[in-house]
Amino acid sequence: MPHKFTVKPDNPYRGQRVAGVLRSLFQERGEAVSYKTDNEIVKMAFSQRAYGTSDLPLLMEDVMNKILRGDYTFAPEHWERISRKKLVPDYREQPFYQFETANGIKQIPEGGEIPYTKMIEAKQTIKIKDYGQGFKLTRQAIINDDLDVFSEIPGRFVKDHNEFRGDLVWDMIIKNIVMYDEKPLFHADHLNLIQGADSALSEAGLKKSLMVFRGQTALGGKRRINMEPKIMIVPPALEFEARKQMAAIMATTTADVNIFHNAYEVIVERRLTDDKAWYLMADPAAVEGLYYAYLQGEEGMRAEREEKFSTDTINYMVRFNFGVAAIDWRGIVKMAGA
Repeated sequence: MPHKFTVKPDNPYRGQRVAGVLRSLFQERGEAVSYKTDNEIVKMAFSQRAYGTSDLPLLMEDVMNKILRGDYTFAPEHWERISRKKLVPDYREQPFYQFETANGIKQIPEGGEIPYTKMIEAKQTIKIKDYGQGFKLTRQAIINDDLDVFSEIPGRFVKDHNEFRGDLVWDMIIKNIVMYDEKPLFHADHLNLIQGADSALSEAGLKKSLMVFRGQTALGGKRRINMEPKIMIVPPALEFEARKQMAAIMATTTADVNIFHNAYEVIVERRLTDDKAWYLMADPAAVEGLYYAYLQGEEGMRAEREEKFSTDTINYMVRFNFGVAAIDWRGIVKMAGA
């Protein structure tokens, strides 16, 4: 995962302005630039006659990638905790198939034929798309960057990257994505949308949601599924109540024992704006539900540079590919709240 990268405390570019970074890069090449002004340093960097793209690792190709790799650890989000990763080979829709037998075991009457079952199948797809953003630097802008603004931009790109992926994952829940059966993810027919008094975040609501999990069946409605809820998802307005329901009680009688003490991991998600609704979810590692996807070999964000020598500008871009899909509804329950 992209989060495996760490910040290097001995990064020689930390705290330097763009012109200072360029000076350091030239010095690493053995160029005598200590006597040159910032203006002259920038002119050298922009001069194609003196240095080609392959000769000088200009500015962000070193600096931006260091920041991208290091800054991932400082942009925590919960979307990876509620979904499962998949790598896809190309940009075409990638299928997920489900199948189940319909009839199950039947008694064979004396002299009778073996009853043949039929297969039930379902298909959901996931498709990745390209996303990105960029910014343009001019020679004058680099020289005038006395506030060191440009050094902040890569870190902002990383945060945008992480939040944007989170928006796509959480939107499947918030916007109630339509499934392969042409019904929303949360629907009465899916037995995962609970409304009314029992749907409030309370002991009664927790019991009701647990019973929903216990009652889910596989495709076709015959085979019972053994699923365990592991995650409780709440909006900020319900954080207090959620943590209260997970807290221990110094009970003196069995009737006062909190049987849900630390039963679920609580995730408080700021994107959820319905102050009453909450969700109970199985571990995505154990039950297929929400997915996110990358192109094989291209996880994370890539930094690219394009030089325009006719206008003394350098364009910096970040690109990434990403896709989301809801494969199955059986591992998540929405409690609408009362």
